[in-house]
Amino acid sequence: MVYKVGDIVFSESEKMLLENSYVTHNHTIVSTFSYNGDITFAVANNLAQIRVALPNNYVLLLKRPDNGWGASIGEVEKIMFDLEGEINAKFFSYENYLNQTMTQREYDTYMNEGLVIDLLAKLGLTIQKEKL
Repeated sequence: MVYKVGDIVFSESEKMLLENSYVTHNHTIVSTFSYNGDITFAVANNLAQIRVALPNNYVLLLKRPDNGWGASIGEVEKIMFDLEGEINAKFFSYENYLNQTMTQREYDTYMNEGLVIDLLAKLGLTIQKEKL
């Protein structure tokens, strides 16, 4: 079964248990953390660490720094909105229409991977990758 953002619901008592916890889940394809699911979930619930197990026998780890995630959930969402706006302005621009300065594949790759990297860079965070 494939889940999408919003499919898994936690009760208020379960949410209270999430703070400072380690959460591991799997991705069915080799991909990075999702910015609008994994990262926002980690920040909103103040997780100590979020991990994703990949089908290629690697695990990605994102650890909360000792001084916190570096931004509130509202600030993270604002950064995401700004990054999405920048890439959308470039992709859907008249210049791109005329000259195809960005392909659909480049746009999709950025939205699926690049945005996460840029978001984490703005927060001063890095993803660790380990072999299972």
